[in-house]
Amino acid sequence: MISLLRGIPHGIRGFALSTFVAFGLGSGSAHAAQTITYAATVPLSATDWTHALDLPKFDPAFGVLRAVNITLDGSNESTTWVENQDTVPWNVVSGSDVALRVTDPAGAVLAAVAPSVRFSNQLSEFDGTLDFGGGSGVMNPTVTSSLRGRHDYAAATDDLSGFIGTGTLGYNGVAVGAGYYDGPGDYFFRVRTKASMTATVVYTYEPPAAIIPLGSIGDRVWYDCNANGTQDTGEAGLVGWTVQLVQGGVVTQTKVTGADGLYLFSGLAVGDYSVRVIAKTGYNETYDLDGLVSGDIASLHLNAGENRRDADFGYMTAPVGCATGGSPGYWSKKGLPLVKPADLAALSALRLVEDSGADADFTNPTTGAFGGGYGADLATARAAFGAYEAKGTAINMASQLSRQLAAFVLDLRSGEFASTTLMDCSAVPGGRIKASDLVALADNALRANPYTPAGNANRTYQETLKNALQSGYTTYAN
Repeated sequence: MISLLRGIPHGIRGFALSTFVAFGLGSGSAHAAQTITYAATVPLSATDWTHALDLPKFDPAFGVLRAVNITLDGSNESTTWVENQDTVPWNVVSGSDVALRVTDPAGAVLAAVAPSVRFSNQLSEFDGTLDFGGGSGVMNPTVTSSLRGRHDYAAATDDLSGFIGTGTLGYNGVAVGAGYYDGPGDYFFRVRTKASMTATVVYTYEPPAAIIPLGSIGDRVWYDCNANGTQDTGEAGLVGWTVQLVQGGVVTQTKVTGADGLYLFSGLAVGDYSVRVIAKTGYNETYDLDGLVSGDIASLHLNAGENRRDADFGYMTAPVGCATGGSPGYWSKKGLPLVKPADLAALSALRLVEDSGADADFTNPTTGAFGGGYGADLATARAAFGAYEAKGTAINMASQLSRQLAAFVLDLRSGEFASTTLMDCSAVPGGRIKASDLVALADNALRANPYTPAGNANRTYQETLKNALQSGYTTYAN
């Protein structure tokens, strides 16, 4: 960014320049040596700016902090344009100064430098053209000036507690630019100034005689929808569950699962541990690390510095008993008065079939047809549907599947259980399927094969689905 000055008395001139920068965090590591170094950089950018410097604090796990050194390396990159508009020649000095500093969260300066750039030009009297050339003007080349500042803190004389802990120190890097001009009273001058800095913190410490790295244990408690012991796509974590870490029969840490059912025990030494989940009422365990024999608890060994992320636990809700109604016999008699026109329309959207394999449609009772036709009133429609549900022949397995599917759908529509309720079904992996998915599975089977008499290759599969719909009244509350 460029600042323009014209016809101002000689000396230092200040200007505010906008900027947008990114800064990088250096890496630090602990070794057998007694220092750890971190650095953060604000790249070359137009002044003025203030940016956070993410310099980590000293982790007390490394040992005892004895000294802190903060170093600031700063640079000033400047270009100036000058035109002498006076009637006599002048020697003109132009340039800039940048004040760079590192401050703590309270604004106190921890380290500071002020690199300057100067250009000296002998210019002739004004040649009548403001072009920064022709003898009376000049565009100076870009020049960079760098400086280093440093401040030391020692445990013997300074309070180092603010440097110790986790997280970052909350330091800021600040750059304030000021243009400089010394020459005639009639002139035209402009300057472009950029600045960069690198702040470095060095921690000097006394390590313990032997540091044994600590480890961690954790991962996830999840809802195993199909009870297959595998974290399948879309299976959610169980949030708000209590998880305990046990060592030597004593609970040493307790956590509550957070987002997506995650938990973590950290800062753990070498040893044998157990992780115990306090299961909520109505849930059965489907998976843990060492099998289900122990129930809600998994045991494991932790090596030095090891971070185990395999202590997962799967759960699903336990059976809560049989639903009322739910059979073709129920809907053909006691439940028949509850059937509404919208229910018949929903059933018509499915591929329900007669014993012959022909469609069995249930549409609006004033316009639709069922098995060749029925009267325009709802009572007649209900009676025809009741007769359909009451048939017990197994000549065509598809028709038996249809009758069971119709009863199941009416159970869903009447609120007997939710579409997400899990049902027993041996035709799917894991033996559990959502009610809505079971409806879709049965409907697809009927569309593919509407007539499955004895000996038909698809009869056994359809019978399995029929049994799932029939025995699916043992529900699993989500």
